[in-house]
Amino acid sequence: DHVVVVGLGNVGFRVANELTKLVPRVIVVDSDSDSEYRYLVNDQVTVLIGDGRDPEVLGRAGAGRARAILALTEDDVTNLSISLTARTLSKSARLVVRIFDESFAAKTETFLDIERALSPARLAAAAFAGAVVNPNAVHAVESGAELVVVCREGKAHTFSMEGYDLRPEVESETAG
Repeated sequence: DHVVVVGLGNVGFRVANELTKLVPRVIVVDSDSDSEYRYLVNDQVTVLIGDGRDPEVLGRAGAGRARAILALTEDDVTNLSISLTARTLSKSARLVVRIFDESFAAKTETFLDIERALSPARLAAAAFAGAVVNPNAVHAVESGAELVVVCREGKAHTFSMEGYDLRPEVESETAG
């Protein structure tokens, strides 16, 4: 019932720490034995040094029995390779992969056996838009044609994204 996170960079570090609040065990795999995050990660996280594309390394992390496997390195090709290797070890683990290019992320979910391919830029864009439309926003996520904004008071507000134009107004130039 554990989760395997591959990639202990800025995103992997934060995700691993958040997961310790939600699941009983988190195992992180990273190829960099000198990663600054290795020493900052929560004490509840087990760190395994190795290449997450290697089936033996993922096997030692328990990928075959994992609830979920997340590929969170800073390279799309590496993340896809990790995910494909992970799928050979477990047909039932939920695979979540970090893909920088938004349109490529959507294709990844459609054509590969991966549950979620997420673009950090797309996720951040929703958060910034949420901060614009509600001053109490702490997080926001796009859901279809709606922006769901979670606010400080614990309430969620949904905004239709139709009709919102957050681009700056451009003053028309007059020919002189």
